[in-house]
Amino acid sequence: MDVSTILLLLYSITAQCHCKKISLSNFLKNITVRADNLTLYMHDVDIHNGLVSFDSVRVEADGVQYNPDKRSEHPYNSGAERVVHYPELASSIDRSIDPCRDFYSYVCKGWIKSHPIPENQFELTQTQVLKEKILREMKELMVTIPAHTTREDILMRIFYQKCVHNTLQPDNDGISMLLSKMRILRRTTSLTDWLLAMRTETIFYDLTVSVDEYNSSANILQIVPGTSMMSARIYFDPAYSHEFVATRDVLFKMLALLSSKDIFMEFFPPNLYDHVRRIESLIMVDQTVAKILEETEFNTDSITVTVAELRGMLKTVDWIRYAHALLPPQLRYSLARRPVRITKTATIQRLEEILLSIDDQTLSDYLDWKAIFHYGDFLGEDFQRLMEEFTAQVYGVKGIDRINDCVSLAMNTFYDIAGRLYLERYFNFDSVFIVKELVEDVRAAFLEMLNKNEWMDMETKERARRKANAIRDFIGYDNNIFNDTLRQVRYAHLTYTATNSYYDITMAIQEWMRESVFLKLDKTNTRGTFDTSVMEVNAFYDSNRNQVAVSAGILQSPFFNASLPRLLNYGAIGVVAGHEVTHAFDDSGASYDEFGNKNDWWDEATYKNFERRKECFDHQYGSIFVNDLNVQIDGRRTEGENIADNGGMRAAIRAASRLSERTSEHFTIAGLEGYTQMQYFFMNYAFIWCGNTRRATLLNKLANDVHAPDMYRVNVVLSNQPEFAEAFECQRGSPMFPERTCTLW
Repeated sequence: MDVSTILLLLYSITAQCHCKKISLSNFLKNITVRADNLTLYMHDVDIHNGLVSFDSVRVEADGVQYNPDKRSEHPYNSGAERVVHYPELASSIDRSIDPCRDFYSYVCKGWIKSHPIPENQFELTQTQVLKEKILREMKELMVTIPAHTTREDILMRIFYQKCVHNTLQPDNDGISMLLSKMRILRRTTSLTDWLLAMRTETIFYDLTVSVDEYNSSANILQIVPGTSMMSARIYFDPAYSHEFVATRDVLFKMLALLSSKDIFMEFFPPNLYDHVRRIESLIMVDQTVAKILEETEFNTDSITVTVAELRGMLKTVDWIRYAHALLPPQLRYSLARRPVRITKTATIQRLEEILLSIDDQTLSDYLDWKAIFHYGDFLGEDFQRLMEEFTAQVYGVKGIDRINDCVSLAMNTFYDIAGRLYLERYFNFDSVFIVKELVEDVRAAFLEMLNKNEWMDMETKERARRKANAIRDFIGYDNNIFNDTLRQVRYAHLTYTATNSYYDITMAIQEWMRESVFLKLDKTNTRGTFDTSVMEVNAFYDSNRNQVAVSAGILQSPFFNASLPRLLNYGAIGVVAGHEVTHAFDDSGASYDEFGNKNDWWDEATYKNFERRKECFDHQYGSIFVNDLNVQIDGRRTEGENIADNGGMRAAIRAASRLSERTSEHFTIAGLEGYTQMQYFFMNYAFIWCGNTRRATLLNKLANDVHAPDMYRVNVVLSNQPEFAEAFECQRGSPMFPERTCTLW
């Protein structure tokens, strides 16, 4: 263990330490450290349930000496030749397939064959298997929360129990609540009145609070575009006609059901003409919105005005009155003069034009649909059955476990409470140190790639280096998740009891969430927090914080396994980490500096080189027709993720090479003898993306997902890497080593 490793260890402890879980003896085994006058200075120490956490630690000592046992390897460095048992991967390889033609199938054929999609799931992938595992673990935690525990834990438990009860025994009160709300809405005389009556609903665009992209330490009011019910592809692409037809069908059935419940025929008379008009109104408006959102998807312009000036630009809403109602009392001062940023200005202006041009009847019908969808989850078992029939008709999925939906809702709503329980019960805290070192290796590899980059001028390259070095990483979790005081403050204004209905509790949570968003308006942002669910099977890059976060949920097999050779982990979680680092320099992240501020830090000629290289990926992915669907990947929509996939792989390859240079680690996987180390590396990368996806689910992803389908996240990425072609001796011109490849980072 060299000095750099010791420094890394101390740095990791500084970042996060939960001493009950971490076995430092694993890292200090066979190492003797001697020092005189050793003093530890710890800041903001917190002890909870036997866990010790602190924000920072400073070590001071005189005459430090360390004596590592030369016979001892790093705790996860296997040293000389080693046979690794990895049956999951070994049994998946299909040697009858040419790896230079279709590497994804070569690696995943066995896994796909042994993992058919259950009838109650949309897909079965490695990621989904891991998500299901976490769901089972969280379900166990939800039902075992003791009766006498913290107030915040009780809030989560009550919500979960009410959701389960509503799923198993719907109270069918939603219809009466909807009709009651419709009476109120009918008395509104303006769109502002309607919005205030519905509170948590929005029309076309929304008023919210987000990070000021030009000053990331502050927050600002923003107007952001909303979403459409269906994407433009469903309306205009014949490949999606089945979903369009099924949607019209279920809308007719919903109106028929509402008519049968509206016994006084106040709003939903059993009139076919009325039903047809309502559905045509919804489709006409939603189709127009979807078309605008697609046509302006890549518009990034914004302007800043005051709330008072907003009324002159977006005339359909009384913004001062609306903002006054939404903002907490302490933030209503100088409201008319408060700045508000209109994001995606061209999109917002076109959406406003729709609102101004819609006739009163069409707008009334559309607003009625918004109210119906608002109460959708509470309209009783007949409506639940309708949605189940729709899901079966469109996706072929039957018997979805709705209890799991309640687990997911509770996990996402109370992500910090659930996350703390998950970490304390299931997380291996030792993995933080291993992954921390891996992430630092990948970052160093990315910096090497920057240094050897020949298409950037020196000044821009230096700015890029500063940004890469400034990236803050969170591995597994943020220490604040164990801070009882912060949790109590966060949930102080959320109040309900077991006597409240599921609907009332849900509305209370939505109001609390909205209030929490607006309370950020006058708060200062810091880069020292990671405010994302630790149970996500994912990793993240936040451009406003220049921050990478690798959630605890993904730090398990197949993405990470501490018992496997490090090279295999570099091919899995290492590529994921590289992917997130590369996001700092993708089509979006490249617009932000090292502090997370939107800033044009590029030399003009260098940026033109950047644009030319990223367009290569647009054409490469955009020319792919997926399987037998006759639907193309949207190269522009998936551009950022494709850049990150390719850059992350290049960084991980370089990091793996650096690893091989400094260690003697060498292994063979039982059942996969005769392969090289780098072949194993590429195999494990492909293995994390193995999966089965239903045809309709894949179509839906192609219409909405910013990622390419998993098969192409393997084959296209690896076809761009000369190291892959070298490892598997692929001939130039073969599918996995095409004549033209793309490289950005």
